[in-house]
Amino acid sequence: LRTYWELPAVAHFCSLFRSVFNLVDFDIEDLEDGLIIETESSAEGGRSSLIVDILVALLHGIVNKRSVSLLNYNQRLHEVLGVQWVSAGLGPNPLGIDREKASFHKLPLYPKLKLLHCLCEWRLEKLDVEALIKDFSGDSLRILPLGSDRNGLTYWYFYGTRLFCEEEELKIKISASYLSGTGKKNLEANDSGDYPMKEESMDTTPPSSVETPWDQPLLKAPEKTRWKLVCSTMEEWKQLAEKYENSRSEKEQSLYRVLTDDFLPAIETLFVEIFSELNLYFLRVTKLVMICILKNLDNRIIGFFVEALQEKEKARKMAELAPRRSSDRLEYKKLKQEQEDKILAEREAVEMERVAKLEQEKQRKMAAEQREQRAKLRQLERDKRQLLMSKAREERSQRLEMRKMRQEMLLQGKEIPAHLMNTTNDVMNDEELEEL
Repeated sequence: LRTYWELPAVAHFCSLFRSVFNLVDFDIEDLEDGLIIETESSAEGGRSSLIVDILVALLHGIVNKRSVSLLNYNQRLHEVLGVQWVSAGLGPNPLGIDREKASFHKLPLYPKLKLLHCLCEWRLEKLDVEALIKDFSGDSLRILPLGSDRNGLTYWYFYGTRLFCEEEELKIKISASYLSGTGKKNLEANDSGDYPMKEESMDTTPPSSVETPWDQPLLKAPEKTRWKLVCSTMEEWKQLAEKYENSRSEKEQSLYRVLTDDFLPAIETLFVEIFSELNLYFLRVTKLVMICILKNLDNRIIGFFVEALQEKEKARKMAELAPRRSSDRLEYKKLKQEQEDKILAEREAVEMERVAKLEQEKQRKMAAEQREQRAKLRQLERDKRQLLMSKAREERSQRLEMRKMRQEMLLQGKEIPAHLMNTTNDVMNDEELEEL
């Protein structure tokens, strides 16, 4: 893992753009541990809370933020890969065909790291990036090497307490035999396409299968890399500086000055701060537990601090177990994965509760809207009925008046006009009025 340049690249991206892209804060060691533990426990469904946080945060910037959650980030990632990977012609979807069964955490180590780096690049392609990073200077966005030695090793520092080196790229030189005689003719023949390509040089990589959709050229780990981790402890930083202290090489003397003047003091301060924070946290929790016990506080409060103290002690034990023999390392992995599973289970429970509350609120609003709609319909029916009744009363009044006029004219022996002769609907209209 430490020979893949994508590891420091992803960590540096998340550190550099953490505030503007709302990314999670972590150290490169945390990313390394998360990838290793998650990959080695993938058969049991193991996941790292840090990897989940990075995925969700990056997806928030690539797709609609509200559409990504702890419960559906794998499906949303599958959709993103369908556009950015499959449609771009890079290969089949690394998460497989079935969107519902997609799981980033089942991928092997290198495909995971490669896709994380791709997500970082795709995040920089979004339209909001220019406005978000307008205050960044060109120097802050550009990484330059610390220097190089006489053997062509170039040293790179990204952030944190680690230093990487890159081996010089090998350049193949054409021998003199290819510049004259038979060798030159063979070279020209191959360049002109006269000779068929050798069978062993052809790409015989089988297409990605349904069971292993990540088995494709762009996601295969390189057999040999030019990157490696040089320094991860204070002692290693000092040893590297001492290595070039008495060198006669101008390059190495320049590298020595950069290390001793610019980096060693800052790195040492960083290590002191890291250990100080851990010790202060441990002392603070211990003090709070003692205060709770002395003041005879509620057992639940004491239990909270005791649990925090136990978690801290467990973390300390895991740190001690990490560098030991393989049997201890298995115990370290087990403890670490238990902690990760517990964290994710708690967070998913909270997320499910939040989604359930949102669904309840949605159902409540829908029910309220339906009640309001039914009330409006009832009011419309009442208004319509009132209008019909009002119209019917008016028509009945007119009929009564016409009947009265007709009777008076009959008594007076006058001829009744035609418009007063139409009385056929009088009874029916009266009945309709009674129904209303």
